[in-house]
Amino acid sequence: MPLTTDALTNYEFWCFFRLAEELAKILGNRQQPLFSALESDEGGLRYGLSAELGNGYQLVYNRTFKHGEGSYSVSLRPDFSLMKGKQLCLVFDAKFRFDDDDISQLSKPLEEEMEKSAQEGDIERLAKHADICKMHTYRDALIGCRAAVVVFPGTQRLFFRTNGKREDDFNLSDIAQNQCWKGVGALPLVPK
Repeated sequence: MPLTTDALTNYEFWCFFRLAEELAKILGNRQQPLFSALESDEGGLRYGLSAELGNGYQLVYNRTFKHGEGSYSVSLRPDFSLMKGKQLCLVFDAKFRFDDDDISQLSKPLEEEMEKSAQEGDIERLAKHADICKMHTYRDALIGCRAAVVVFPGTQRLFFRTNGKREDDFNLSDIAQNQCWKGVGALPLVPK
């Protein structure tokens, strides 16, 4: 049965609140995040939602980075942006469609896997590869972004450092606290 937009949106909202709680523990002296939203007619919960995490950190939902205002090229809007003051640190994108087999396939050369998926008509796998490519876009175009990570409901994790090293054994704390974690990846975030 195909997923509904409501299921996808609910997962995205859940990820925001879960990431805020976890990042507040990691970066904000284990305090509870303080959530706020702008009063606006522009779109309910999505517009202006943020979480103060402590120690100057904030997680922002659907922040737009425009050309010359956080992006050196085109406007981009990742699902979640981790900020320290006005400086972007990390971005996360929630993807409900990932599964563990997709993560294991990412160790193959990307062009080879995408070509095979295209020949077989496997549009879903192509979209998943496109999601990882989107993480490269965020990391490259967004000024100050040192890592861009897909969060998905699975169990396998994968991170490609900019030095070419592949990591399979890491957690959110490693990426959030350690400035040498630069690159793109995928991290499981499973509702309980």
